[in-house]
Amino acid sequence: MILKFQDMVAVESFIQQHATDKMPVSAAFKLNKILRVISGDLQFFRDRYTTLLQACGEKDDNGELVVLENGNYKIKDEETFEKGVKEIMDEEVIYNDLSCVKLADLQDIQISIAELSAVMPIIEE
Repeated sequence: MILKFQDMVAVESFIQQHATDKMPVSAAFKLNKILRVISGDLQFFRDRYTTLLQACGEKDDNGELVVLENGNYKIKDEETFEKGVKEIMDEEVIYNDLSCVKLADLQDIQISIAELSAVMPIIEE
């Protein structure tokens, strides 16, 4: 299984949102295993994002990142930041020891098209 960081974020969110939903044991087991395996890589990529943000974000007199009214950080070097974010989001990790979840195993849970789209990399028909 090959996942990009952006896929991992979506998969993590999906698993957390459906953590208490009833599903076949095989699907719950696979989703739990996927979450445990990708957690370390997620943290690695989040740390890289934080480092990029610290490098490209505008800081106040106390050295803290400036937060805009909309909750986003003020970026002083947009081009470098956007390029760095794209590189992080598009980076792929190969997981040889993970298998996909069968679509039939998820038939008992209700999900949106957006959620399904987000987890397509870990689902097989």
